[in-house]
Amino acid sequence: MASIPFGAASDQAQAATQEWYQHINHFYTCSLKIFYGLGQLYLEHPDFTATYRAIDPAMPEFLTEAMAIYCRNHGFTKE
Repeated sequence: MASIPFGAASDQAQAATQEWYQHINHFYTCSLKIFYGLGQLYLEHPDFTATYRAIDPAMPEFLTEAMAIYCRNHGFTKE
């Protein structure tokens, strides 16, 4: 992920991930389980993947990892 200047676990990425989580919660109640699944979808669904790769080739993997870390840091454990 050479084009992204810091890692998914960095303070900057986790702060942005928290903002994204809070933003989503303005539209519907998004549990950590749902948020985790959404992160997986960004990497697994071709439409999401293409959209985010158009912004940055490494973005789908970065978002998925950052969201998984955020969820884990806030008590979600994948079943």
